Amino acid sequence: MFPLSFVLRYFYIFLLISSLTHWFLGIMLLNFHIFLNFLKFLSLLIFNFILLWLEKILDIISIFLDLL
Repeated sequence: MFPLSFVLRYFYIFLLISSLTHWFLGIMLLNFHIFLNFLKFLSLLIFNFILLWLEKILDIISIFLDLL
């Protein structure tokens, strides 16, 4: 049978490691969530830019066609 101090020491080490792991995974999940929100924002920005660019291209084409 193990002495109580031996068991308590490993219990404290286990408690420290598990709390650090929980904290680290929480930060990683938060960073991943921020990264996903950034990707959504970036895709919306690119989509809107493409729509504005297409509108401007169509205007330029119509101007050239009017000149002919």
